[in-house]
Amino acid sequence: GLMTSWSPKYAFVSWVGNHTRHVTLRSSMENLTEPLTRGWMEYAHANEKPVNWVQPATVKTAPAFVVRNHIALGSIEPSPTNDLYPGYYVGGSNKNATSATTDRVSGKVATSCTPADAKQTVTNGNANFWNIDTFSGGKANLAGAASSGANTAVAPQDDVHNCNDAPPTITLTAPVSCDTSCTITAAVSQGTHPLSDAAYAQFPGTVTFTLDGQSIHTESVNESPATVSFTYTPQGTGSGNLVATVTDSVLYSGSDSATLNFTVPTPKPTGEVTQPGNNQVDLNLKGTVNKDKTVAFQWSGGNGPYTVSSIAGAAVAGCTAVKSTSCTSTLVLPKGQYSVTDSAGNTGKTTI
Repeated sequence: GLMTSWSPKYAFVSWVGNHTRHVTLRSSMENLTEPLTRGWMEYAHANEKPVNWVQPATVKTAPAFVVRNHIALGSIEPSPTNDLYPGYYVGGSNKNATSATTDRVSGKVATSCTPADAKQTVTNGNANFWNIDTFSGGKANLAGAASSGANTAVAPQDDVHNCNDAPPTITLTAPVSCDTSCTITAAVSQGTHPLSDAAYAQFPGTVTFTLDGQSIHTESVNESPATVSFTYTPQGTGSGNLVATVTDSVLYSGSDSATLNFTVPTPKPTGEVTQPGNNQVDLNLKGTVNKDKTVAFQWSGGNGPYTVSSIAGAAVAGCTAVKSTSCTSTLVLPKGQYSVTDSAGNTGKTTI
């Protein structure tokens, strides 16, 4: 375990370990180094007045390579766009060279084998034009090297994707026509890489269905082979291109498509089921079942007297020749459809 702490006046470095180097560490190294470091530094500064750093003339601030991949516990990404440099550092003079196409999975420079979905263009992402580490192929002054291409530093390249990798596959099954609603299914199999992989948890396997470019369903998928199904309810009437796409843990993808004809469903009625009678006036009949299984009927409109009957035409006891717009059956009624008729032949129907 190694920890360093410093201020404008003191620097303290603590190291812990076993002289044989064969004893397993049974704690986080910070739990061992932090008590040493904190104790010394707090004691040394107990009577000191806090004074901030004064940047020396030999140190300057300049644009920096931006780290976008997560490094370790506590690291914060993306890193700052500016950093401290030795005063002699000039950097690349070709500013366009500071943009690079990188692989989203590995965080390294993309290659011809990197799939399109994994590529991203980032600013200040080309390490070649920021490397002043003379022990790793960098140069102390990159002003001429960047513009001439003479810098020998080689940025790490995508080592996750290989040109021989096989992408995942997907087979779409859908009806030719979708009236009101229909079931759409896709069978999925992985390629070289798993559909979902804990090593690349930020990119879980996903199946997406689109209709004319608009997403209509998305679902995660982990196992291979796997089947994904959902019920689609059209939002309009017409014909469109249905596409099912699977994307795996390293952003390889596969797709399958079909033409889908679709019809918007007829809105479903709400509340009590009522139907107009043979004439122009619907009496809007409603029935409510009482605790004793008798039924309280209520309607509106028309002219009395009224009679409530079953669908078979039998009059309901207690609801014949009624002058008001409500009645209650005197007998227990079975479930079914009932109607009310007024003196002019107008009707209303309901189901109980």
